[in-house]
Amino acid sequence: MPANLDGQISPRSSRGLDWLNFFLADTQTGVGPFLAIYLASTYHWDDQRVGIALSVAAFAGVLAQLPAGALVDWSRSKRAVIAVGVGAVVTGALLLAFYPSFTVVIFAQYCWAGSEPSLRRL
Repeated sequence: MPANLDGQISPRSSRGLDWLNFFLADTQTGVGPFLAIYLASTYHWDDQRVGIALSVAAFAGVLAQLPAGALVDWSRSKRAVIAVGVGAVVTGALLLAFYPSFTVVIFAQYCWAGSEPSLRRL
């Protein structure tokens, strides 16, 4: 993030990060209930398969916390980390929309939730 001469983060950068968090905050928590209803009603998934798909997202988020935090702390290019994380969220959403097979949904949930900790860490 750009810093002032005294080492403080500029208000513009801070405001931009606030907006990024605002628009991405609901992706992990808001998609789960929608995805459960979508898969069960449209594709007639049973409760077990829906539960597995949602659990993968939760486990991926937990497992990615430490490596994502280390990556953000280590990286000099925070914008690149943001771009990769947002790209993973978009890729996961597109995969869920266009290829709702069990394997693809599991992979999409992993991409989706695995990128969230890096975006929240910034």
